[in-house]
Amino acid sequence: MKRFYDQFTSQYHDGKYYFYYDAKPVKTPLGHFLTTPYGKLADALAVEWNSQGNEIDIKSLKINHFINTIHDVTVLKRVSIIENLQQYAQFDCLFHFTQEENEILFKQQINQWLPLIQKFQEIYNVKLEFDTKLIVDKQSEDYAKIVSDFFNDATNEELTILYKIVTILGSVVLAILAFHRHISFEDALKASRLEQDYNISQWGLDSETEKAKKDVDDDYNQAISILSLMS
Repeated sequence: MKRFYDQFTSQYHDGKYYFYYDAKPVKTPLGHFLTTPYGKLADALAVEWNSQGNEIDIKSLKINHFINTIHDVTVLKRVSIIENLQQYAQFDCLFHFTQEENEILFKQQINQWLPLIQKFQEIYNVKLEFDTKLIVDKQSEDYAKIVSDFFNDATNEELTILYKIVTILGSVVLAILAFHRHISFEDALKASRLEQDYNISQWGLDSETEKAKKDVDDDYNQAISILSLMS
């Protein structure tokens, strides 16, 4: 796509930053005004558009895609997104330990996952069910409320990022701990990949798996980078 504007700018009013291609308001694919309440995010979006050359590289507009998603998806489907995340929370990867016959992986899970489970239990005063069984006992209502409050309290911007983070980690527990800075996002990703990394250590890493892992890394790091602009 040819560049069709000279400058991409923003203006702050009514508690939000609105964006313009020169003097023309920017809208999402569904026709909503593109806005954000976060100044750092607004600045980063302007840099993203103003750094384009004569040809616009759509794939490079990561922040623009993120803000579009907020208006065209999250705002419209917020209730169902939260419901999906609440269901996801019942099948957290940390709740499913491997069979004890796999001694190496089981010990790694005990050493790395159990302290995280205990940390969550201590911080939020809740008991978590976890086991080596395929089907783990249902989590408590207290845990369900913690999860519900966490996602309902999130802004639409935070919820959009959290959905990405949770689906990459396969864990609401890790996402909550990392979001509240009880652990780093790097440690959260490392914990979520314990089984994958074990399998790689046993069988090696083929080019297809390596590329898939890199793509996930890029998505995860992009999500964390955007989250850092919302402070």
